[in-house]
Amino acid sequence: EKNTADGAGGPPSGGSHNNNNEGVRLHGASEACCFDESDVISLLVRGNACRTVSSTKMNTDSSRSHAIFILKIEQKDNITGISKVSQLQMIDMAGSELGGKG
Repeated sequence: EKNTADGAGGPPSGGSHNNNNEGVRLHGASEACCFDESDVISLLVRGNACRTVSSTKMNTDSSRSHAIFILKIEQKDNITGISKVSQLQMIDMAGSELGGKG
């Protein structure tokens, strides 16, 4: 697992920066290598435990923070050397239980 922020020379807390080689990086975000589904579930549980939750009129356990989970799957054919990459992006926006109401 590695922290994607640059440390002392990185962006301010809560910010993001654009790295020409890797795209937009969020300060404080991390990435980890997973080998099976239990690794992925463990990361989801750990990330969810870090979220801020508060009660609202619509939801007693409403998230007060956004969450972004990106699952990148890489597959390489060892005979041909051809690689395939797929990416799934899951985003939970804080307060989104109000979406579509009104």
